[in-house]
Amino acid sequence: IKLGSSIRRHSSNNFDMFVMELAGKEIKTEVRAKIERAGWKICTVDRIAPRDEKGTFPRFRDQFSKFQLWNMTEFERIIYMDSDTLVVGDIDPLLTIDLGEKNIAVTRDISAGKWLPTFNMGVFVIKPSFQEFKYLLERKSDPKISFNTAMAEQGLLNVLYANKWVDFGFVYNANLAAYVQKRKFWNSQYSNVRVIHYTMNKPC
Repeated sequence: IKLGSSIRRHSSNNFDMFVMELAGKEIKTEVRAKIERAGWKICTVDRIAPRDEKGTFPRFRDQFSKFQLWNMTEFERIIYMDSDTLVVGDIDPLLTIDLGEKNIAVTRDISAGKWLPTFNMGVFVIKPSFQEFKYLLERKSDPKISFNTAMAEQGLLNVLYANKWVDFGFVYNANLAAYVQKRKFWNSQYSNVRVIHYTMNKPC
């Protein structure tokens, strides 16, 4: 509800906003009503299971279901945002970011106070493609592809899309880890931040 309100407040575009609901794990009726009043539409999709259910962090075990976004070819472009993000500035430029021949627009991840060569999937931009959807499903199940299964879809996509991603910058996915681990950097960037990603403590 907070995310939807923040999108409307900071965008001049009339975004179609969808919440992904997994078949068999339906959103409770009273919660559904609140979400819809906030401007969201409910989109029910089938769950895509991880290759290694037990070896995946429990809170990430449904995350391969994000692959369903690539199959939504009725849209020219999709901006995905985790529910623990909050829009605090203009995100309209994400609609026109140039992907070129790249597969996805994201930003670099951070851990233990260091920037990683990998990207974070809390906010990303894609062009839906049925061919890419099939490719991702095939690679997810391919035992010859090694990736960090604990990190679910983020682990796999960082292998498949290595050197095939556009970095849209920290400001569109301001990971709270940077606030804790790189405060000087956070302070230097804060006035330009468009999206805060509450990867650690969640706002009340």
